[in-house]
Amino acid sequence: MNLRRLKAVYFRNLKSIILDPAPGLNLLIGDNGHGKTNLLDAIAVGAQLKPIRPVKHNSDLILFGERESQIDAEFAGTSPFTVSVHLDLEGKKVRLNNKPTRDPFALREKIAQVSFVPEDLAAVMGSAGLRRRLLDQITASLYPNYALYYRQYEKVLLQRNRLLKQPLVDLVELSSFTQVLAQSAHVIEKARVLALLHIKSYYEDGVSRLSDAQLTGQLTYLPSSAGDLKASLEKLKVEERARKTTLLGPHLDDLEFSLNGHPARFSASRGQARVLILALKIAQLRAVFAHRSLSPLLLLDDVVGELDPDNAFRLLQVVDQLQTQTFITTTHLSALPTDWRAGRVFRVQGGAVSSSIKADEAQALEAHTSHQTFFYTADGCL
Repeated sequence: MNLRRLKAVYFRNLKSIILDPAPGLNLLIGDNGHGKTNLLDAIAVGAQLKPIRPVKHNSDLILFGERESQIDAEFAGTSPFTVSVHLDLEGKKVRLNNKPTRDPFALREKIAQVSFVPEDLAAVMGSAGLRRRLLDQITASLYPNYALYYRQYEKVLLQRNRLLKQPLVDLVELSSFTQVLAQSAHVIEKARVLALLHIKSYYEDGVSRLSDAQLTGQLTYLPSSAGDLKASLEKLKVEERARKTTLLGPHLDDLEFSLNGHPARFSASRGQARVLILALKIAQLRAVFAHRSLSPLLLLDDVVGELDPDNAFRLLQVVDQLQTQTFITTTHLSALPTDWRAGRVFRVQGGAVSSSIKADEAQALEAHTSHQTFFYTADGCL
């Protein structure tokens, strides 16, 4: 399943653009701050209804000064379909094949996505929240309904925390919420464990290949509660009432990266952390292909700026093997390995996206000033 056409109006800094990508490699080139990552976000919204970077409010996805934005995506494959996403300050409305839908999972069952953003590199040595985010991305890409179950868990968690914040806590009601929370948590944790089992061999193989067999890597799921969550929470009732929050559950679990048998959080260099994250993304890509018989959309934001040429080349090999549609942002085409320049090239400047140009033409354009280049939007030539 490939993205055939994307239209975006008033999305972030993209005033009005049309993108007709190739089914294989697509290169988005341009200076920083001109909209390359915003274009990846627009693709992600069309494919998964959420950008590759987390946002708190819909207003963050709307061009400054406007009150709404629109994404229209056409997907080609054995069962072509269209997606329309209307965003305003109140929320979003989604149409699948021109019919309103409130079920985002119907779309996520049709298409999968794997993304890389530079912020992912902080997960190895950063907060547990960053690692949970990666774990949840992997799990959701393998099990499209995972997000639904996690949302149900969050709803129960919110209600339980509200109860704990009351001056007088009804212990019977608290016990009832604890029971429901534990049941919901079990589903989340089981899905996470299964997801890690699916990617285990791919991940370990990826670390070895990317490091030329110099490193070994493992992933370990670290639940905040060892054993029966309900029983563990019952023992913490007094402390939870004092701290007014739920102290155990999937929202506090962790994912440990190990490097040569030691926690990578304390031992990995920045270069080694890159290897571990890239191996994780490759493993996710291969696992989705194997488990769901889908070639996911691959969105790589500034991957060249974060990876050495050898690792970048190895990533390209995996992409070629899986024949997955790929979008890569970069500031200069010349920064890419030679084999990466055979795809369709788009130049992004000032929130406008050029029509498709050849790699040699793009390199020639890089030698000229930006005012010598014509850019096309849905409204015509600028």
